[in-house]
Amino acid sequence: MIITIDGPSASGKSTVARAVAKELHYFYIASGTIYRGLAYALMHLRGYSQETIAKVQEADVISCLDPARFVYTYDSSNNDRIILQGIDITIHLKSPAVDAGASLIGTNGIVREHILRFIQVLAKHHDIVIDGRDCGSVMFPSADYKFYLDASVLVRAQRWQTMQAKLNKNISLDQAVEITTERDERDSKRAIAPLRVPHGAFVIDSSYL
Repeated sequence: MIITIDGPSASGKSTVARAVAKELHYFYIASGTIYRGLAYALMHLRGYSQETIAKVQEADVISCLDPARFVYTYDSSNNDRIILQGIDITIHLKSPAVDAGASLIGTNGIVREHILRFIQVLAKHHDIVIDGRDCGSVMFPSADYKFYLDASVLVRAQRWQTMQAKLNKNISLDQAVEITTERDERDSKRAIAPLRVPHGAFVIDSSYL
């Protein structure tokens, strides 16, 4: 069984996906966490910056996603984590720099191809709930159930601002709206796997959930 939950940044898809996975006792895959983990690895192990990461070399992607180095885990406490070279880096993956890096590598076809393979290996032996931006449209177009969560830009910016505050990062609401809007622009207009409502998906407005 495959359940996909797509949507823009801070639409609530991860919260819902975790809850569904926990209720059904399914394996949860946070595709965004994997993209952010790879962005972090490329920046810290291969020296990429926000200016260069969109044109990452395939050899560096393969090296960083090597299962001996890069591990995605999901445990019974409903937590997804990235372990990089034996160190849990999950706490660092919500920073603005890593978030921007993840969005930028998401425009790279080579990156998407290798992450798709990585995720398909994870999904091979599990019933899964997966969230992201193209899970129901590209990764698993034949998924058993597809959902698309959305919310207003203001609501999503407020959620993202709150999340940053929990990381001790002081982001104004105006900044949060600007960052959220820019992310939406990149995700919806990228040439490869743009953010869109998957065919056959149930659309849910999460603004007031």
